[in-house]
Amino acid sequence: VSLDARGAVADAALVLGAVGATPVVVPVAASLAGSLPHARALAAAAEAARDLVDPLDDGRGSAGYKRDMAVVFGRRALALAVQRSRALTTTSG
Repeated sequence: VSLDARGAVADAALVLGAVGATPVVVPVAASLAGSLPHARALAAAAEAARDLVDPLDDGRGSAGYKRDMAVVFGRRALALAVQRSRALTTTSG
């Protein structure tokens, strides 16, 4: 996640691994671009992962559980990326 001068999302990317045969690119940039990265916006963007991942049922959990966790981990990853971007903006500006 990169932020512009006013703290809005300039660009964002989210890629999830271990949720299917190959890593899954979740298209979050379009839904976040230009918006302030509040928790609700990040959660809504991460929700797109639910329909994109194709996990298998196995000893680690059901496919449904893994879909739910893809959303949770996607939201957490975006939130952490926002924190890091803010820290970089604060220390470099």
